[in-house]
Amino acid sequence: MMSDPYSAAVWLNGVPFSDEQLENKLSQVIDQLACCEDQTVIGLASGNSWFSYLFVLACSRINHPLLMLNPTLPVMRLQQILDQSGCEFVITDSKLSLSSEITVIDEKTFFSIQQGNEKESSKKSSSHGIQLIVVTSGSSGEPKGVMLSAAAIAASARAVNDVLGLQENDCWLNCLPLYHIGGLSIIYRCHYAGAVMILHQHFHAEQVWKDLCGYSVTHISLVPVMLSQLLDIAHDARPPASLRVALIGGAALSSSLARRARNAGWPLVISYGMTETGSLCAYDDSPDAGVEAGRVGRPLDGFEISVANSEGTISVRGPALMSGYANPGLLPGTGLIINSFTTGDVGRLDEQGVLHIAGRADDALLSAGRTVHPREVEQQLEEFPGIGKVAITAIPDPVWGDRLVAVFEPGMFDVAHFENWVRKQLDSAIRPRIFVQLDTLPQNQLGKIDRIKLREIIQQLDI
Repeated sequence: MMSDPYSAAVWLNGVPFSDEQLENKLSQVIDQLACCEDQTVIGLASGNSWFSYLFVLACSRINHPLLMLNPTLPVMRLQQILDQSGCEFVITDSKLSLSSEITVIDEKTFFSIQQGNEKESSKKSSSHGIQLIVVTSGSSGEPKGVMLSAAAIAASARAVNDVLGLQENDCWLNCLPLYHIGGLSIIYRCHYAGAVMILHQHFHAEQVWKDLCGYSVTHISLVPVMLSQLLDIAHDARPPASLRVALIGGAALSSSLARRARNAGWPLVISYGMTETGSLCAYDDSPDAGVEAGRVGRPLDGFEISVANSEGTISVRGPALMSGYANPGLLPGTGLIINSFTTGDVGRLDEQGVLHIAGRADDALLSAGRTVHPREVEQQLEEFPGIGKVAITAIPDPVWGDRLVAVFEPGMFDVAHFENWVRKQLDSAIRPRIFVQLDTLPQNQLGKIDRIKLREIIQQLDI
């Protein structure tokens, strides 16, 4: 065990950075940002690094709008996001070929910029209090830039810290990408609580498990596929006693995986939220959290969640809500209706005020006159012994409307047995009629199924 795990504000790749080092480096970054002060938005296209961490804190301290970019996105996507936000200045640790209107510099060059050499800009700063622009995952459509104010970021961090008990001298292991809200929000939570953050450059199950066992980690955020890999690496061993919270989000957690983790003693907390809500807006920390499919818990303090109309459309309002989708003037409002955000998910609130998610409204299929949400079928298929990743999509059919297709990865099960089990277990309207095995299901970096890509793949097959 580390002799003094809380002697530094942040650890990166096993190297501690003290408060004094942090302040010195922050001052350098802030001084350099003064050379770029006429830029309305500064973009950062970088991975999980010491520089990224510093840059996020520096922009937060001087309230300069920062656009977080995934450097692995196709150039066309990056350009679209830059255009959305009016960003003309990008700092990166990668080689990016953007339009000539965008100034691109690497991280080392950033520190050599001299006052007066910055690019002339015809735009005047008009941030409207916007501190961050974070890009959505794009798993159900084109990614969008989400504008978050300093007040929203603070409200989210403090509300989450309260319910998860994060406090001074706690330690959060962060293995999520900083250009996604899940990883980025951990910086602010630790900052407000005075907690330590151990930052990993990438998720590597063996290294994460090693650090969980080697350091006094109290909190960790994981998507379901990460949890599954950690259980595999650990051979379903109980996590260290120091771990109080394993926050699960980013994608739906299957009941079978939740039971497996629970049986191994993992302290699961299920989260529901999105970039537009500043990370999680509902949570379930009950003893059986995750076991009941679709149950995501009660609203976070300050949030109001409502379910409207017969379709079960979910709307959210609260202090951590986005200011709107990105636009060149950073004007608030786009994507909101009377300070409320319609999530695109459908579900219900039970009598105890607990939220249950059925799926995405735009993923809905129509089979034999019945609206079918892929997630409700997938949850049942995941109960089959030995099944791994499985997803539901459809092909057009003159009789059924949408003819349901079950797509799955190879696993330790008999496919014919699986098909026969499905026929017996599922109602006719929600029963897949076609079964397709793929080596790998298309998904994004957080483990969400890319349903648009999946449907494209299936429609190209001769079935």
